[in-house]
Amino acid sequence: MTETVSINKQSSIRIAGSRILYFDPLEIPKVMNDADVIFITHDHYDHFSPADIGKLKKEGTILTAPEQMKSQVLKDAGIPEKNCVFTVPGTSYEISGLSVETVPAYNRLKPFHPKGKKWCGCRFVKHLLH
Repeated sequence: MTETVSINKQSSIRIAGSRILYFDPLEIPKVMNDADVIFITHDHYDHFSPADIGKLKKEGTILTAPEQMKSQVLKDAGIPEKNCVFTVPGTSYEISGLSVETVPAYNRLKPFHPKGKKWCGCRFVKHLLH
């Protein structure tokens, strides 16, 4: 299996395999319209950028985000609700052939990233990107 991992700006990552995955897209330089799944960890401007999501989304793109972001995502991301998955830490789900488990996304050294916000990182429980 061949995958290409690209680090964009800050925490923004793109993984290209049989599916194209983006994590916290930020300052995407051009319109790609290639995202199969976009993972958003939290609502800060440098992790949730509706303008960058607009450059990546295509028909059928799935977006995952923390539950507390639901109204903001539905208002600003331009992704239909049927294509959104809202989670809390400790949630397991399958999306686009990936088994995913959400993990808490917080930083004890930064008071503006508290554990109580229930922001979500993810880990792939079962790799199905072939």
